[in-house]
Amino acid sequence: MITVGSIVIRVNDLERQTRFWEDALDYVRGIDREDDFVKLEPKDGNGPNISLDRVRSNVQIPPQIHLDLYATDQDAEVTRLLELGATGECRSECRFWIEEQVNVRCCCS
Repeated sequence: MITVGSIVIRVNDLERQTRFWEDALDYVRGIDREDDFVKLEPKDGNGPNISLDRVRSNVQIPPQIHLDLYATDQDAEVTRLLELGATGECRSECRFWIEEQVNVRCCCS
């Protein structure tokens, strides 16, 4: 049997994206190679790791993968994520954000 150990997101601005995901998901740094890679882990140990890998890549709209973020209070979480630097618009039941690097985030209730 295999399990998902880490979801890897390619980024240009490693420090900015690291701060965003730490704050957005309440994760902490596990492995931290300051120049090109950070693995973020859930503080409580529950959930997948998020790894950020500094790699320049071509933008693809829509991206081939995105994260659906579920919230019990969608409006409050949308407000909080916007304050952390996400941007976006509401589409149907999910809210989508496209950051500077075109990493799409969704917040679904």
